[in-house]
Amino acid sequence: MSQFLLKTFIIIQLFSASVFATETEVKSLSDSIHKQMFVEKKKAQKMSIVIDPLHKKHPYSYQLNLKKFHFHDESTITYDKVVILDSNNQIDIPITFASKPIDIPTQISVECTHRYFQTMPSLEFSLKEKKVQKQFTNGPVCKLISINKKHFYVDTPQNFTFAFIALDKKGNTIFETDKSSFSYPKGSKYAALYSIKVLLKSQTFTPPLAFTINCNEAYAKTISDYPSDKFHLREDISKREHKTSPQIIKDEILESLNYRLIDDKITLCQAETPFSLKNHMNIINDESITLLGDAYIKKLSSSYLEEDFIKRIDLDKKPKTQVAILKNKILAPSEQLLIEVIRKSNRDTQLYPIDKESSLKVIFKDNSLTYQFMKNDKDVTLSEITPFAITFEAVYNADGMALLRDENNCYWGYPHKLTLSIPINPKAKSIEQIISIDGLNAEQTQALLNNYEQVNRVAALMAEINSLSSKMPQENDIIYNESLSALHYLNKEQVNISSIYTQEIAHSDPKGQIAHEYLVKPYMGYYITVCDKIELSDSKFIDTQKWNSSKDYSYNDEDLEFIGVKKNDWGLIAIPVDPTKMPHLYTNYEQYYKFFDKPQNAKPKSVWKTAWSSL
Repeated sequence: MSQFLLKTFIIIQLFSASVFATETEVKSLSDSIHKQMFVEKKKAQKMSIVIDPLHKKHPYSYQLNLKKFHFHDESTITYDKVVILDSNNQIDIPITFASKPIDIPTQISVECTHRYFQTMPSLEFSLKEKKVQKQFTNGPVCKLISINKKHFYVDTPQNFTFAFIALDKKGNTIFETDKSSFSYPKGSKYAALYSIKVLLKSQTFTPPLAFTINCNEAYAKTISDYPSDKFHLREDISKREHKTSPQIIKDEILESLNYRLIDDKITLCQAETPFSLKNHMNIINDESITLLGDAYIKKLSSSYLEEDFIKRIDLDKKPKTQVAILKNKILAPSEQLLIEVIRKSNRDTQLYPIDKESSLKVIFKDNSLTYQFMKNDKDVTLSEITPFAITFEAVYNADGMALLRDENNCYWGYPHKLTLSIPINPKAKSIEQIISIDGLNAEQTQALLNNYEQVNRVAALMAEINSLSSKMPQENDIIYNESLSALHYLNKEQVNISSIYTQEIAHSDPKGQIAHEYLVKPYMGYYITVCDKIELSDSKFIDTQKWNSSKDYSYNDEDLEFIGVKKNDWGLIAIPVDPTKMPHLYTNYEQYYKFFDKPQNAKPKSVWKTAWSSL
């Protein structure tokens, strides 16, 4: 594409200019657009010509109509899109070229239709003045025709828009209007009018100011690893102002944090009042939330941060909830550290001390800036110094403009100062609460808690048993187990197995009662066994495929024949005695639960597709 990178210029064709839109101003506008134009690659054969926001101190914003794209072969495409060029918003002009760079536009025809005043200049007329005229600095003239305590009329020129503010004798606003003539309606209770302030809002160019901008340099504006920044400057407007650092929470507020039930929502509160995290976004909440009910368990990793920055759980959306178990380990910083490192002409590398052990190493090189946290002279991550993330980061040039970062730690400009804001020195608060819903009494609440504790104990036991499954007779990826209890009886002398998978637990397996001659008894309300079926969906089950063993196994000098299943189909299942109160449990690498309306001896083909939940 380099053959098309022409010498930068902007062709300005001034068709018409009013008294207040001189050729110099149009050239200045064109130059501003030229300086702010860049190309950003999106995808293959797709890019955008972007026009960055004007610098913050620019006095005007403009309404532009992007009329046409012009190409190398002198063809054109009508675009006809209205955009606003101001200090806050980026203009994005998408470009798609079919196969060759020649398909990208070389020029864009532009019409400027309006100019808006960022800080609206003003004039004022009072009751003491009669038919006077006043002029805005280098702007239009307005003439006072008449004014009294209930009426005003100001003659204004065409092609300008104004706002009119009626003031009383103390300078208080009575009303605001865009009408240049206004009379109080009968019976009005407005205060007596004393003066009128006239604000200049915008100017309309009739006909529009037309000019053509050349795109070629926009394609040429790129940065490499360590480029020159003499002509390419881009502002990161999100860092235009250093946002106020999150506040440090007071110790007494931190200690008062708790959960409460307010309007059917479990809410994080400061004492009895909902607590807003808006000014405390540097706080770390490590929450664990479990909602319990009849045949219901719902685990949440956190509550929900709503628009008002208050953490809540809406129980209207979880109507089965009767008890909530809430745990939260809160970390809050004791200090917000502000780091500012200014480039020194005689040093590329600078060290900024954080504490006795830690420091920040900053390396300036041309357009590049990198930094590294250090601890005891070794490179470390920030998490080894503080558990909190950086809350503000910006790189500025010598004029105080926040520079936009590109790839390879390069910036569109010459880095002069690095600013970081980091929360440090954590203080902790732990919350452990149980909240009963729907007026449950203490006995009912405790019954749900006991059931949940029982579920977790059985699940933990199943995880231990599952880790011993390699001791089952197996060959060729087939596990031979007529019953799970065979794991106990075949390894009875091995303490590392029998101490975990005890006889009491083994007797909860219905499959081994004949072979090993025992009476089946549930263990902690569960029959712990191996699946016979595979759950494909909520309503579809298939039998596991069985395989006869090719070896003989013996127990008490008696030969045993084992029937096996493939490892992928083997599953450890806990079937509750009462499925209306307790969930089924399944274990592989993790523990899962699901409620059925009747006992099911089946493992899920996929825990996600069959709606099993992780404990």
